Amino acid sequence: MIGYFVLVLVFVGLVAACFIPGLLEYLRPKDAGPLRIDMNRNISERYFGESFKRLIDRAITTASRTSAKPPPSEIVFNGQAARRISADINRGSEEIVEVGGDLKVPANSEISEVLVVRGSLTTGQNCSFKKELLVDGAAKIGPRNHLLCLSANYIDLGENSEVEGWLDADRTIRLRRGCLVKSRATAGEKIILDEDVMSQRFAAPDVDLGARAIMSDGGKAPGPIDNNSIDWSPELDAYIRSRFETDSLEEIRRAIVVKFQATVPEIMILRRASLLGLIRESLFKVDNTLKPAYLRSSAVWLQGGETARIKGSIEIPDGETVPFNLIVVGNLKSGEHVAFQGGVHVTGDARIGKSNQMWKSLVCGHDIFLGDNTVVENCVDADRNIAVGRGVKVGGGLDGGGMSAGGKVTMAAGFEGHNKAFAAEGVTTKAGAK
Repeated sequence: MIGYFVLVLVFVGLVAACFIPGLLEYLRPKDAGPLRIDMNRNISERYFGESFKRLIDRAITTASRTSAKPPPSEIVFNGQAARRISADINRGSEEIVEVGGDLKVPANSEISEVLVVRGSLTTGQNCSFKKELLVDGAAKIGPRNHLLCLSANYIDLGENSEVEGWLDADRTIRLRRGCLVKSRATAGEKIILDEDVMSQRFAAPDVDLGARAIMSDGGKAPGPIDNNSIDWSPELDAYIRSRFETDSLEEIRRAIVVKFQATVPEIMILRRASLLGLIRESLFKVDNTLKPAYLRSSAVWLQGGETARIKGSIEIPDGETVPFNLIVVGNLKSGEHVAFQGGVHVTGDARIGKSNQMWKSLVCGHDIFLGDNTVVENCVDADRNIAVGRGVKVGGGLDGGGMSAGGKVTMAAGFEGHNKAFAAEGVTTKAGAK
């Protein structure tokens, strides 16, 4: 009995011990108040470049004061007047070389100091920069250069160059064939990508691959989505009301062609019936007579008249319009020229055909393939990989958007994106997505 009593005391003591630190802090607080969290703070995608510029400017200003030890020394660096400065940039003292104007670095050079160029920078081939670069003007980097990090007004990175960290430009970044940026590339205006470029993250208002390149079908790059809808006249609405309870969607569609000389997809009729209040249940299981042919082998529910939930893999034929938000518990495949007027969530794979239009976002539990010349107004997100065909546009809607993948993103020529493209295993540009 005593043993059980001791065991209970030990248990109570262990539980009480968990509260002792909190009790001591309550009785004798070490902080003036609780930790304040600014919920409205928005971390810029360009945080690394912007913070590095502030850090360098503060370090140079501090080191330039007359009391600084050792004081800056005047030197000649690659034929240009410069200053050598010893300054603390939050990781101990660093040697900074500040060049007052434009600088040309010859081929095969190796520079081990932090380099600040107050004009423009041009480098030859096979140069190596062991520390960060800050350039006030344009930075034109030659082929096969190796950089740590680079911040500039404009960046042109030569073929097969490698960046260990990040790139940031106030205006535009051009990454030529074979470049590798191991962290991220961010720009205030645009990022232009050649083929065979790789990074973990691209972020800019516009991200172009083979900027405005010729599409695979020889046509022009896709424009904005046409939001024009069917002209639902009072007569057409009245006709749907009169026949919805008795006829199948296919019969109603054929009758509308004869009576109104209008081609209305079956699923659009179902959507209109929901808006007219003909579907009263908040969760309505759709009977086979009310389904378009391509959904008859799947179980379909309408949720609130706005969302269609489909159990099973589906294939949407060419030219269809899907007027609902779509949840597919399975795989989704679409033909050419399909218009998705709502958001799309797929638990399996999503293979989107050529010249599709998606008015909102596409979210997928597995892999996504976007066919040539497809337009997605908002975001594309996949738990695994995203492959993007030629001429695809992502994030051009009013709300913007981008791409994010838990695996890899592969983009083909003519891609145009907005805001960002991120992949845990890297974003790669290719001649054509497989």
